[in-house]
Amino acid sequence: MALIHSVAPLNCSNESNWFTAKNGKLILMQEAVPQNASIQCELQPFVFNDDFTVKTLDRSEAKHNMSLQTDFFKIQCAAADGKNYTNNHATIVPKESMNERANPVIGFNRPLNIYFLGFDSVSRMSFMRKLKETYKHITEELNGTVLEMYNVVGDGTPPALLPILTGKTEVELPETRKSQPNASFVDVYPFIWKELKRFGYATLFAEDVPSIGTYTYRLKGFKEQPTDHYLRNFYLKVERDTREYNPLCLGSESQYKVHLSYVEDFFTTYPREQPKFAFQIHVGYSHDDFNRVELADGPTVEHLKFFQGRYS
Repeated sequence: MALIHSVAPLNCSNESNWFTAKNGKLILMQEAVPQNASIQCELQPFVFNDDFTVKTLDRSEAKHNMSLQTDFFKIQCAAADGKNYTNNHATIVPKESMNERANPVIGFNRPLNIYFLGFDSVSRMSFMRKLKETYKHITEELNGTVLEMYNVVGDGTPPALLPILTGKTEVELPETRKSQPNASFVDVYPFIWKELKRFGYATLFAEDVPSIGTYTYRLKGFKEQPTDHYLRNFYLKVERDTREYNPLCLGSESQYKVHLSYVEDFFTTYPREQPKFAFQIHVGYSHDDFNRVELADGPTVEHLKFFQGRYS
């Protein structure tokens, strides 16, 4: 059991973020900025170009409570006292294209929301050992069902997730491996969110650590943005903008908290009657060291309580 041990608490930057974003609005954190010093800030949005590059848009002045046009943006500030602030932020800006979809069914026949939250490379037993409070909350507070006989159907993340999202194993799907001639982008896969969009669902797919992405490490990735809200491009920008990239922290926040907040924004920004599908896999805490996933225990419980408060 020497391989199983506790890890030190996560300590991110002591300097609080100067800005945050909520429900499509930019919020200046007055208590975090230098006191009695004027500040000048610029905001640069960025969007999906493909699974390996982002497209940056024109800069503008960043102002408190301004409406945001994209989910992701970079802010750079300079204060009169010489202090500086640079950070990338994520929020949810509703898609205008939602108005063109089938009207969601309202009333007793309203479709269920679907939310999948997973940790890469974590077995059921490791989950029980390292996410004790989360497991207790799911089984005792939520009366959740534990799939004790569930097993993966292949070696690696894509073989494990593809049957969940497409109903097929990788060998049953079109060729998408980078190493193979004439391989297709993974857009050709019959992902479940394609069908859900037809029924009026807003959709989200989120995964961190883009260097080992599920559909980009050995597969060709997406040519077109797969879901209405897609977090990969945010992490691409974060990795490339940060000289000493920290897969655990983003400024004063944990990257896992940024991950969870993005999904919470997704569920609060769209109307309650709008059916929603969210699928997120967190990699940073668990892929290389299953002990580290215990850092997610407390935040995950609070995340689940957020949904209890909203939908119970």
